[in-house]
Amino acid sequence: MLATSLQGNFLHLAKSDGNITIEGASVIDGDNAATNGVIHIINKQYNLASVIEAADAYTVFAPNNDAIESYIQEKKVATLEEDVLRYHVVLEEKLLKNDLHNGMHRNTMLGSSYPLGFFLRNDQLYVNEAPINYTNAATDKGVIHGLGKVLEIQKNRCDINDTTVIRTRECCAGYFGPQCQPCPGRAENVCFGNGICLDGINGTGVCECGEGFNGTACETCAEGKYGIHCDQAINACEISNGGCSAKAVCKRTTPGRRVCVCKAGYAGDGIMCREINPCLENNGGCHKYAECTQTGPNQAICNCLLKYTGDGKVCTLIDVCLTEHSVQDLIGPGPFTVLAPLSAAFDEEPRDTVFINNKAKIISSDIISTNGIIHIIDKLLSPQNLLITPKDASGRILDTGLLSVITDPIHTPVTLFWPSDQALQALPPEQQAFLFNEDNKDKLKEYLKFHVIRDSKILAVDLPRSATWKTLQGSELSVKCGAGSDIGELFLNGQTCRIVQRELLFDLGVAYGIDCLLIDPTLGGRCDAFTAFDVSGKKQKCLYDLPYRRNLEGCKQQCTLVIQLPKCCKGYFWPDCQACPGGPDTPCNNRGVCLDYYSATGQCKCNNGFNGTACELSCGCSDHGHCDDGITGSGQCVCELGWTGRLCDKQTVVDFCKQNNGGCAKVAKCSQKGTEVSCSCQKGYQGDGHSCTEIDLCADGLNGRCHEHATCQMTGPGKHKCKCKAHYVGDGLDCEPEQLPLDRCLQDNGQCHANADCVDLHFQDTTVGVFHLRSPLGQYKLTFDKAKEACAKEAATIATYNQLSYAQKVGPHKDCDDDGEDYDGYDDIGYNGNDEDGVLAMMLRIMMVVMIVMVMAKYHLCSAGWLDSGRVAYPTSYASQSCGSGVVGIVDYGTRSNKNEMWDVFCYRMKDVNCTCKAGYVGDGFSCSGNLLQVLMSFPSLTNFLTEVLAYSNSSARGRAFLKHLTDLSIRSTLFVPQNSGLGENETLSGQDIEHHLSNVSIFFYNDLVNGTILNTRLGSRLLITSSQDQHQVETRFVNGRAILQWDIFASNGIIHVISRPLKAPSTPVASSHTGLGTGVSFAIILVIGAIILAAYSYLRLNRRTTGFQRFESDEDIDVAALGKQQPEDISNPMYESTTSATPEPSYNPFTDPDDQPLGSSDPLGAL
Repeated sequence: MLATSLQGNFLHLAKSDGNITIEGASVIDGDNAATNGVIHIINKQYNLASVIEAADAYTVFAPNNDAIESYIQEKKVATLEEDVLRYHVVLEEKLLKNDLHNGMHRNTMLGSSYPLGFFLRNDQLYVNEAPINYTNAATDKGVIHGLGKVLEIQKNRCDINDTTVIRTRECCAGYFGPQCQPCPGRAENVCFGNGICLDGINGTGVCECGEGFNGTACETCAEGKYGIHCDQAINACEISNGGCSAKAVCKRTTPGRRVCVCKAGYAGDGIMCREINPCLENNGGCHKYAECTQTGPNQAICNCLLKYTGDGKVCTLIDVCLTEHSVQDLIGPGPFTVLAPLSAAFDEEPRDTVFINNKAKIISSDIISTNGIIHIIDKLLSPQNLLITPKDASGRILDTGLLSVITDPIHTPVTLFWPSDQALQALPPEQQAFLFNEDNKDKLKEYLKFHVIRDSKILAVDLPRSATWKTLQGSELSVKCGAGSDIGELFLNGQTCRIVQRELLFDLGVAYGIDCLLIDPTLGGRCDAFTAFDVSGKKQKCLYDLPYRRNLEGCKQQCTLVIQLPKCCKGYFWPDCQACPGGPDTPCNNRGVCLDYYSATGQCKCNNGFNGTACELSCGCSDHGHCDDGITGSGQCVCELGWTGRLCDKQTVVDFCKQNNGGCAKVAKCSQKGTEVSCSCQKGYQGDGHSCTEIDLCADGLNGRCHEHATCQMTGPGKHKCKCKAHYVGDGLDCEPEQLPLDRCLQDNGQCHANADCVDLHFQDTTVGVFHLRSPLGQYKLTFDKAKEACAKEAATIATYNQLSYAQKVGPHKDCDDDGEDYDGYDDIGYNGNDEDGVLAMMLRIMMVVMIVMVMAKYHLCSAGWLDSGRVAYPTSYASQSCGSGVVGIVDYGTRSNKNEMWDVFCYRMKDVNCTCKAGYVGDGFSCSGNLLQVLMSFPSLTNFLTEVLAYSNSSARGRAFLKHLTDLSIRSTLFVPQNSGLGENETLSGQDIEHHLSNVSIFFYNDLVNGTILNTRLGSRLLITSSQDQHQVETRFVNGRAILQWDIFASNGIIHVISRPLKAPSTPVASSHTGLGTGVSFAIILVIGAIILAAYSYLRLNRRTTGFQRFESDEDIDVAALGKQQPEDISNPMYESTTSATPEPSYNPFTDPDDQPLGSSDPLGAL
């Protein structure tokens, strides 16, 4: 093992056949000494460098040392595999940081099945999951970006080669879409193992979840489910968002039910909400030559494809003139013979002795193409000692002295722009004759200097630039790229010349072929003419060869004289053939005629309306005048009628807009500038001003921007109103399903006791919790902040728009007259029994009932008030011009920008459920107690005594009478009951013992049982109350020596105290003594008086008693006086009413004779 510079990494050394191998590589040259170590040359390496360098461009994503070390330790490998290295390289593109766009994909050296994705997360650029730490480390042909993590190979595509020609592109399992993006979930656990992903090249990436699972990646449970296997039920929205998707909002509808609504940017039924992928429709709005990549819910970005540029919405083909195209000439018809070097030939030296130009060897030949033949060579050829020699149109070599200039080392290297033969032949014959005349070499030399750029060897890719190039002559030369149909072409001097051949390399520089001759107008344009004259001389015989007959003899002149006639080209003037004013291409700016040719003036004869050296000037008249020009003209402006001034720019006309609106439409705005009238439609109308039509915002195809569950109604030109449809509530811009209040008493009796009557005050409220408040100072005296304070004082909040809408829609639940009583129609219409009068009265009664229903069916209050979010509105239920201008519904003033405006306020308060114990029961409604026997049966700790009572009732008539006594609501009693621990199961009580526990005189509360109190029992025996205190001053009370453990357990016909042990009745009844009739009468009178005093005292105590039994911890007073009464009257709630009514008196006297009271039930046991 040999340690490397990577911590924890080692190279494996082995010895095979006497040779040392390192990781399987043989040492072919060892022990090469260096000053700081030794080098061994091995025969194994990754052959990637030559492949990468052979590409025209490349981009490498290189992990740092720490990343490589972590990867090697994690994977337990010796070094990075070759496939891993190839996965980090993109060929044929030099991608700088600015070229890496969010959502873009590029293929790696591993092929199209292994693309890299680029993503921007929190302003950090990532390649797949690896962050880019540093960027734009440039090389000569590429760029390197540093990574903080080694990229792990992800195979997104699994293409299928059906034949040798057709390739079917397919995504691997767990990937979907054109870019083979990963399915939701983890790469190794698609859809979290709880569903199946719709993957593939045409897949949508949607997870079809298994039973009980839900969510984009099946990561949550379905509605009503929870647990690790999503197989346990839950209630509504209380747990796990009600079973809705994590991307949905759970809204409670009715008790035990809910509805799921997907959030913005997601689509589905709420149970399953998936991100809206805009790329799946119309390519996400991207250009057809762009790649659409989803970046979030209903969000996507567009990136132009390779070889195209733009913002993704619009992509155009990259101007190929900005890149090198050395072989562009090969697209011609040919034929050509191409000597093409191998890719490796750029880096290797030839080994054989057969060369072309003593330099390149032919290694493969005779490769035939449609327009030529190719021989492959192993070396790049370049011309040597190549000189561009100018020739005339006839191909004659011209020695102008320019060759000595461009070969001078002072000027080399040079860039030449040489006219093609076709360009020279296209010149006028007279101009050719002038330029190539031996006497005009100096002028031709000046022309040729326009085609030379000294001290520069400029490649085609560098020619186009914003600055101009300087020629050897000193003039400026610009190179621009073509556009439109000329994309890929290069043009000189504003598209006057085209480059037709590129980068003709020679050892002094580079040359380009152009299709024109560059001329500087200041050098003049000579187009001399040549004329032949016959000169008289000696005649001689000649033979004419005629095609249509035999040869004919004749004679001809011996001499012919050719004379050169000096002449300027068109656009130049004599004598030096200088350019006419305005330039030779546009002499006199095309506004006159140049006196050129043989004229020595070169002046411009301007057209009417123009003057100046190059006819560049005019009178400058406005559109309302014309110039008096010409030789005899004054040069002044002649104005139209109604205009004056030197330039005819001052108006003296009338205002046409006052006459028939200037010809504009009646609903258009007329404006006049000078004598010109312009028309424009007013707001709410559209047209050209002469014809204006109303704008119907509801016809824009988008329902006037109203909610999908709302209707759009045009209310005027350019105005509309949104109104929610039936069974929906809202302002029209936002509508939600109508959810009328439900009677909470219908479910679990409104949490009231089973023996209590439930009344849902909120359900019974005619305005569903909404009420109107006004300042004590009068109407419209509340700012928004004061309005919130006013509602808070009423334990309420400011109502929302929807809450006010519910109040307006719901209205009262029954028809009432002004007194609040049920209306029957007979209060105001008399009926005397007469048939005709009866029919009339009945009809009038029905009409009034209908009118009252119409008026009172909804909330109507003509007083605007604040709503939540600073909105102001008020409800109306019938049309009235004085209230809402006939609008029925919510008269909305909108959200007020000034919260200091003065209005009233609409408040909202959720009212409570009112619970009242039924007749025969007592309590606060949430807890109700029955008679003594029912209460006794409800306590498990008192079952032993109950068993004895039931046994006693089954044994004798007196026992049955005792049991009936416990259920008699007309009798008030105090019962002492021993707890189970004090009365064993094997211990029995006699009938007398049982009746000894009951005092039927009246109800005695615990506070009434003071020391020394004596109670008479049903037997006539007596019970003595005593008390004692321990060292901590804690008092304990006893009845006949039995400790009272619990007390004041209320029943509808008495009260129960729990004692420690049972009471034992005396062995003999207490005897009554009769000393005489007078004594008996006196005792009876005293007894009656005492009973009356005791009853009055108990009555007062019952009306102000607070319970002391720890099992009844309510702070509310218990109306013991109402024990056993029939259905109680409704009691006004001070929290929700403006006034408080007094507590009603009981419907009977609790101290009347029991025989006068009816029994509450025919069943003496009630609940038995």
